[in-house]
Formats: sequence, C-alpha cells, structure tokens
Amino acid sequence: MTTFLHEAGIDVEPLHIAVWGIPTAIAAFIIHSWRLRRLDQAIAREMEGAPATDAPAVPATQEGR
Repeated sequence: MTTFLHEAGIDVEPLHIAVWGIPTAIAAFIIHSWRLRRLDQAIAREMEGAPATDAPAVPATQEGR
C-alpha cells in the first residue's frame, strides 16, 4: 500500500498506515464477536428443541470395535 501511495505522489510512512488501520481492526473484531455470539445463541436454541436420542452417537471409526 505504501508503494502504491508513493507512486501516486503521496508520501506516507508505513507506521502511519498501521496506526490508521487500528480503528478498522477494532471495529472488525467487535462486529465478528457480535456475530459469533448470535450464532452461538441460535445453535443453543436449536439444540434445546432437538429430539433426544436413546443411544449416544458413535464415530464411524469406532463402530466396528
């Protein structure tokens, strides 16, 4: 990005680009955390309504033993 800006005639230090990118990184972290929390809540609601099974699930690799 620094090279592209330099070729466009804008002199900027890489540290300045990094510092200005911090708010974007924080916003992305907050939004992603919020979406993951919503996903966890949706999965929990779905699991509450799931029918109970009598037998525990056995991985396919252990069925023959």
